[in-house]
Amino acid sequence: MRPAARLRTIAELLPQALSDRQPADRIMQQWGRQNRYAGSKDRRDISDRLFAILRHYGALTARLGSDDPLLVAMLATHLLTDIALDEIIGMADGSQYGPAPISAADEKTLSHAATTPPSDRADSLSVPAWLLDDIVAQLGDETDAVMQAMLNRAPLDVRANLLRADRNMAQDALLKDDIETAPHATIDTALR
Repeated sequence: MRPAARLRTIAELLPQALSDRQPADRIMQQWGRQNRYAGSKDRRDISDRLFAILRHYGALTARLGSDDPLLVAMLATHLLTDIALDEIIGMADGSQYGPAPISAADEKTLSHAATTPPSDRADSLSVPAWLLDDIVAQLGDETDAVMQAMLNRAPLDVRANLLRADRNMAQDALLKDDIETAPHATIDTALR
C-alpha cells in the first residue's frame, strides 16, 4: 500500500474504532480479512498508528479543535512519526487510493495544530476533564508521569520457562530471531 492509502484507511477506520462496541483490535482484524491485498507491514503500520491515535485522541482533537478523522490522522502521522507535515498534506491529493484534497483552511489548521500543544492539562494528557480530578486524587504528584506512560505502547515482558532453559538461553534464542531483549529489572526469569 502507498502511504496515502494507509492514511486514508486510518481515517476510515478511526470513526468505527471510536463508535463501535467492538474492540479496536477486532476492527483491525476484520479489516485485514476483508482487505487481503494489504501486506503484513501495511496492517502493522495501520494498526500501530490507529492505536496511537486512540491513545492520544484527546490531545490531538484539542490541538485541532476538530474531530475530523482525516485531520486527526494527518496530525497524528506528523507528530508520531518523522514525516514532514507538507508531505502528509501532499498525500491528500485525491488519487485513486489516497484521501481527497483538504481545503486551505484545513491546511492552516493542521499547520497551527502541529506547532501548538494543548494548553489544558487534561487535553495534554488525553484524559477527559471530568476525570482528571479523580486521577490526581489517586496519583498525586505522579499524575503527569503515569498518564504520559499510558500514552506509550505497553512493553512486552517474556518469562523464561526454567524447565527448558534459563533467562540467558532464552535471550540468546530470541536474539537469533533478531529480537533484542534486556533482563527485567525486578523479575529474575523475565526479559523485556
